[in-house]
Amino acid sequence: MENGTCFLAERGVLKIVGDATALLHKVITNTMLNFPAGESRYSALLTPQGKLLFDFFILPSPEGPDAGYLIDCVKEQSADLVKRINFHKMRAKFTVEDQSEAYGVAAFWGSDPAPAIEGGIIYRDMRATDMGSRIIAPREALAKLPADASGFEAHRISLGVPKGGVDFPYGDTFLHDANIDRCNGVDFKKGCYVGQEVVARVHFRRSARKRIVQIHFDGPAPAAGTQARLRAPMRSPCCGLISWRMPGPRARRSRPEAPASMPSMCRRNLSNPLAGSRSGSKGSGLISTDPPRSS
Repeated sequence: MENGTCFLAERGVLKIVGDATALLHKVITNTMLNFPAGESRYSALLTPQGKLLFDFFILPSPEGPDAGYLIDCVKEQSADLVKRINFHKMRAKFTVEDQSEAYGVAAFWGSDPAPAIEGGIIYRDMRATDMGSRIIAPREALAKLPADASGFEAHRISLGVPKGGVDFPYGDTFLHDANIDRCNGVDFKKGCYVGQEVVARVHFRRSARKRIVQIHFDGPAPAAGTQARLRAPMRSPCCGLISWRMPGPRARRSRPEAPASMPSMCRRNLSNPLAGSRSGSKGSGLISTDPPRSS
């Protein structure tokens, strides 16, 4: 595992002031109870039909959960996420502030130490064991860190962690299609939340129709939108991800997960930081696939 640190300029920060634990616990996919020290919760907010609107990290404020929470989210979605939380707020006594212009997020992984920024709040990225940690701090201070995120992109891809808005679209993706459950973003033991009925049904019936899985390939990364047919198992040490459309219910009972080596039709997605590398090189990236349907 390589080391690295970078400023994630596309991330924004929301600040929730007040006791929002009970309401958020009933709205988002992960539990809001018993936060271990130094950890965040990766979570999502869904439509009632179970479609993914937002994914984000949430962590208690330094003063404790009774004082509020911080949310690390996509900056372009921050205003909409504030509106959505306020939509569910009802009479709960808390406020939501969009602080994305003043505060930002950086990531560090491997053996790289935490950036030495006074007042920075550090928390673990819980989506995968080796994802590393993140820090919320003033955007002006974070801007002094390396801005090239290609190393971070390669790191997350190597761990099979999808990225919203790149590897799956918001608003038209079911939670299981984006591997939110496999990235520790769902608590299946908690009570109801928005979209919970759909998520629970898919989980307990093992009826996910798509999954993002890792693949390996040789050569330069294909351009975005390139059509490719996977004809044989790939044995390269380099890796990427594909989104696999699962077989029907009868086949699922005997084969719940389709292997990545099966023939499929696929299209190149947008998240490969090595796209455009010279011919003959090896790279990794995310690929979305739709296998042909059986007649």
